[in-house]
Amino acid sequence: WSDMSYSLSKTFITHKLDLANFETKTAGSPYFVHTSGISYEIFNPDMLFLIEYKGNIILDKAENPVEPMLSSIVTGMINIRFFENRFNLTGLYLFSISDNSFSPVLSVSFSPSEELEVRLFVPFFFGDMNTEFGQFAENHLFSIKLTSRF
Repeated sequence: WSDMSYSLSKTFITHKLDLANFETKTAGSPYFVHTSGISYEIFNPDMLFLIEYKGNIILDKAENPVEPMLSSIVTGMINIRFFENRFNLTGLYLFSISDNSFSPVLSVSFSPSEELEVRLFVPFFFGDMNTEFGQFAENHLFSIKLTSRF
């Protein structure tokens, strides 16, 4: 798949510092975004592979706009389903092209019945402290989600 979009005047911030008492400086610029990817599904075992690239071009950089977060990124994913889709294991890899930071993510879900699902989601962040993913490196995050349908 592939898609593109163009904006005549997208608003960008021009400074990363954003304080509640001060107005954030912004600038408008024509903006072009392109995304392309490929996926492949294997039915035995039940697996899905996916890789996607997203990039952007800010056409007028006179005001030194700050790049939007996750604006130039490569994403890879593998998803494996077992036991008639009751157990699902997903590995996701996000790589920021602009600053070489990255985030591998692990997700595991189990559905013992049609009405109940338990999901564990664990992201990891790597990179320098001033990068898109590295700024979260000190955060040790995980989530557990319990879904009941009735």
